[in-house]
Amino acid sequence: MLKLVLLWTLCLFLMPVLVIQGLWTRKRGLKLPEAAHPDRGSYGDRIPVVSILGIGDSVIAGVGVNSLEDALTAQIAKSTSERTGHQVNWCVQGSNGDRVGDLLAKYERTVLSVGSGPLFSESGELLESEAALDIRPDYVIVSIGVNDVSHLTSLTRWHYEVTQLIAELREQFGVPILFLGIPPMGKFPALPQPLKFALGIRAAMLDQTIQRAAELLSDIYWLDTDEFFNQSHMASDGYHPSVSGCQMLGEKIAGKILELESTRVAKGDGE
Repeated sequence: MLKLVLLWTLCLFLMPVLVIQGLWTRKRGLKLPEAAHPDRGSYGDRIPVVSILGIGDSVIAGVGVNSLEDALTAQIAKSTSERTGHQVNWCVQGSNGDRVGDLLAKYERTVLSVGSGPLFSESGELLESEAALDIRPDYVIVSIGVNDVSHLTSLTRWHYEVTQLIAELREQFGVPILFLGIPPMGKFPALPQPLKFALGIRAAMLDQTIQRAAELLSDIYWLDTDEFFNQSHMASDGYHPSVSGCQMLGEKIAGKILELESTRVAKGDGE
């Protein structure tokens, strides 16, 4: 972390250049829409049923692909179902541009409220009625951080809000929470140098908070995304994962879910 702090301090001397480049990139960069609905679905038909909820920023909202069925959460569900043969439900609540504070505000408003968020029946069927039983997903996938990097959210505020978000999600869902590592913005094709270098450093600094939380807290996991954000797996905007990127990252996260499922089944068998 000390090395990152020193590098970021050096970047501050370039702040006038970085601001100009940031404004130019925001104005001239290709802006892609969020993916089209449906925002929920299911793969497979065998029990036991696994239900996955994706929340967060533009990666969850499917910017970079045409349909949410091609986006990350659905691809996680598809890969999990293909490898197990079981029914896997998926649902997304993503919003392009969200920062951790935005996500925290949404879940602070809904925590402990019956019927808030996506619900699933005991058989795994997605429910939409607010009178439905308060059955929660088995896994929550979180993508957040890129917008905090680009908006220069302070480290103190970031750490506080991530900590609060984890507390809210654990209280509301009580299931494993899988955080995507903040993408390596130093590799984003859409960004010019030295802005690319500076944001890459900043992203790595913020990502340390998530990694540390995963080391200290049970049922909190950090997933390395570095290899999936190179040019060959990015959308035309050079900023978001393409269909192939979502597929590959989805397969990796499905592997982690299968690992957690095996552990859960083993514990269940032992009780």
